[in-house]
Amino acid sequence: MQHLLIYAPAFPEMLLAVAAMLLLMLGAFSEDNDHNGAFIGWLSIAFMIGAATIIALQPPATQTLFNGSFVVDQFSRFLKLLILGGTAVAMLLSFDFLRQKGLMKFEYPILMLLACVGMLMMVSANDLIALYLGVELQSLALYVLAAMNRDNVRSSEAGLKYFVLGALSSGMLLYGASLIYGFTGSTSFLEIANVAQAAPPSENIGLIFGLVFLLVGLAFKISAVPFHMWTPDVYQGAPTPVTAFCAAAPKMAALGLLLRVLGGAFPGLEQQWQQIIWFISIASMLLGAFAAIGQNNIKRLMAYSSIGHIGFALVGLAAGTTEGAQGVLVYLLIYLVMTLGTFACILAMQRGDEMIEDIDQLAGLAQNNLLLAFTLAMLMFSLAGIPPLAGFWAKVYVFWPAVQAGLYPLAVIGVIASVIGAYYYLRIVKIMFFVEPQEKFVPVSANLAIVMGAALIFIFAFAIPQLVGPIVAAAVAAGFTSDQVGQFFRDEMVPSRFMGSRQWLRRLFLLRSFRGGRFETKLRRYLHHLEFSQLALPLAITTVDMITGRERIRRSGDVVKAVLQSINHPVFGSPIIDGDEMLVDGGVLINVPASVLRDEGCDYVVSIDVGGSLSDDFGKGKDGTLKRPSYFSTLLRTLDLGRQHCSDLHRDESDLILFPKTGAFKIEDFHAVDELIEIGREAGERYAAGVQQLIKQAEMNSA
Repeated sequence: MQHLLIYAPAFPEMLLAVAAMLLLMLGAFSEDNDHNGAFIGWLSIAFMIGAATIIALQPPATQTLFNGSFVVDQFSRFLKLLILGGTAVAMLLSFDFLRQKGLMKFEYPILMLLACVGMLMMVSANDLIALYLGVELQSLALYVLAAMNRDNVRSSEAGLKYFVLGALSSGMLLYGASLIYGFTGSTSFLEIANVAQAAPPSENIGLIFGLVFLLVGLAFKISAVPFHMWTPDVYQGAPTPVTAFCAAAPKMAALGLLLRVLGGAFPGLEQQWQQIIWFISIASMLLGAFAAIGQNNIKRLMAYSSIGHIGFALVGLAAGTTEGAQGVLVYLLIYLVMTLGTFACILAMQRGDEMIEDIDQLAGLAQNNLLLAFTLAMLMFSLAGIPPLAGFWAKVYVFWPAVQAGLYPLAVIGVIASVIGAYYYLRIVKIMFFVEPQEKFVPVSANLAIVMGAALIFIFAFAIPQLVGPIVAAAVAAGFTSDQVGQFFRDEMVPSRFMGSRQWLRRLFLLRSFRGGRFETKLRRYLHHLEFSQLALPLAITTVDMITGRERIRRSGDVVKAVLQSINHPVFGSPIIDGDEMLVDGGVLINVPASVLRDEGCDYVVSIDVGGSLSDDFGKGKDGTLKRPSYFSTLLRTLDLGRQHCSDLHRDESDLILFPKTGAFKIEDFHAVDELIEIGREAGERYAAGVQQLIKQAEMNSA
């Protein structure tokens, strides 16, 4: 049993692989093939739910298997959940269609299970061999699925074309992998990265050639231009549920693999692979925008739409930043939901036994089936990127990192392509709502209605989750770096329109932010709904109850909620009511909470006192003469005096106190964030020797 637990990171893949083999035996020895197909399909969904549960229960730490060739981390877990969800929903969409067409064979869900195993392998691949195994396992299953309807000429043609072109791309991928192995001597992404970073690009020409061929193979899998030629024919010819599956889950896996390969194996060749990504991103966006305009088959239109959306997703990857990669993941989540919802609507387009694929036959759908027309219209709006629907935020998540990285042309082209692409989405809406109606469609089945309803709720409900000491402490405990914290203040606390503005304007901004709940929106964007128990480091946050006059220490619950209580400035904000407590800034009583750390059992305490000195220019005008201060200035000065006194009382609790030279700055001087960060850095360097001495002393005592 102990030996088996070694392979715990791969339990989801092992579960699905074993399930596929068992279900294959069940189907092979069963006589009632059609009935068994549906039964095996439901069992497959159950196994996928089981695999998703295992993934959700896995520890957050990074785990590796097979000498590092298989890796499980937060990145792979997220994508695996998307893949499993997309596959399960695609299978749910299949049942009614396959039953009507007489295609409910037991092989269908088993092939989807095997494809799913390959996709899970792809996003965990940390080695060229593991990469190839995952890609081929997925691809072979998809080839057969595309040609599932053997009696249909278009389906057979789609499967054959997919197989031939897929084999060509696999050959290029394998050739690229062999070149990379030849020039690095290893198939491991880590070893390849070491070689790529050890020498300048001019000395890695062979490695760059291998990378180009590898990208060609992966670009085919995501149907990026110019390797998209299979997509329109396969989307149109394959059975509609298969098209829905191909448009959803495999895209998640292939893009996830692309992110891992470029970020994990070629960090030293960013300039080289970014150029390739820029080109295929721009080409995909423009082709997807223009080529779809003349399409009248909705499945073929969705093929070109998927090409365009791949281009949009690649904008985030082209940025070459962590934020860009995160944007790609958000985009994939939103795209998955929009695509599955749209194909649920397409499967609902049926008159009698005939599936309707012609866009013109959607004429007047709003008068015959308003709910279906409304759902499809909202999904079209979301795919077009019209705010405030989820599709708009998806594009914001990938365009903004590109802008931050200076890729203005790429972002501009993306916006233009979005505007052009909106035409063919809006054309569908116009036909449904403003053209004379035709014959009614058959009633929507329960399975399709569930998927459509869930997608509709998602695109409407999706939202972007949007001070000083507690914020920094919480961010560091969550794993943010000091540079990220500084960036937070630059991006969120220092709007450009307030830079260098008058003092009263900055105070008005603070007043509005405190009382208008803006701080919570901004903090949620970074910390989301993080709990104290999820932090990498222990954290305690102080606040003061105005009713009892005593400090309150927060050690559990929602981090953002605790931070908001602790930064609730009594001049700018209103007391926060939490149960029977009325809470304000903890600095009112205990501005340097060293005693809290003593109570936590710390042997040595290092404190930072940013309020240790008072500015000597209070009440002075520009000419240096004393003038009557304003009401606000008097309140703030009074509070500063009280805080300084409280700080003096608690200083003895600290073994070492850092005093950054902040006396010349006021609370509203947030426009000077870069200067303040530099002062803090200088103070840290100035007191570094004292901190090191405390560490040595602690080590000696423990020894």
